[in-house]
Order: sequence, then structure tokens, then C-alpha cells
Amino acid sequence: IAYPTLLFDRNITDGRAMMCSVLTLSIGNNQGMGDVEYGKIYDIYFPPAYLRLFDGPNCNVVDMWRILNRGMSNGGLIVGTIIKPKLGLQPKPFGEACYAFWQGGDFIKNDEPQGNQVFCQMNECIP
Repeated sequence: IAYPTLLFDRNITDGRAMMCSVLTLSIGNNQGMGDVEYGKIYDIYFPPAYLRLFDGPNCNVVDMWRILNRGMSNGGLIVGTIIKPKLGLQPKPFGEACYAFWQGGDFIKNDEPQGNQVFCQMNECIP
């Protein structure tokens, strides 16, 4: 499978390449949903000109430890997840899933394609 590099989104502020766009387009949301049961990536190639558009991560693990108020020399494993109300989750079960994860995890990211869905209004999920 080959994708033109123009399909990968760029950072709106500086035009740099974004790893989140590469990962979404190359493996997408289907890696955990069973659409491709036995699909594997054995190799991946990016043209050198495209690789030069990356400037590295905006923060590193020490920054994350600081944000999470952990030790700065060994703050341990950081665990996060994405809750997907886009698949039909209502506000109450959405909140319950977030709460259950927070009991043992560090952070939750809302599903990026979610807008203000009729069945899961933003003002009910994030008061």
C-alpha cells in the first residue's frame, strides 16, 4: 500500500509533519476494532524530504512525569487511553468508562472525530 505524502496532515502553525497523522492514516482506527484481523506492517518507508519535516516530539517522558506530579528521575510507566463515544456511547456510560480508567490510568483523550453528536452532547460529557 502506498500513500502520497500529501495525504498526511501538517501542523497548522508551522507546516511540520505530525506523527499522529502518519499513524492514523497508516494504521488508523481499525487496529483495535477487528476490521483487519491478521493485517501486519512489515516495513514502512518515508522519503527523506518528508522525514525532514519532523522536528521530534513536543515533550518527552520527563515532561509527562512533571505534568503528572511524579518523580523526575523515574516517574514510571504512563498509561493513557482513548474513549470512543463516536461508536454510540451515551454520556452516562461514557463518564463511567472514563472514571473506571482513571482509577488505574493517567489520562484519557477524547475521540478526535467526535463533534457534538445528537446521542452524546458535549455539554453533557464535558460540563
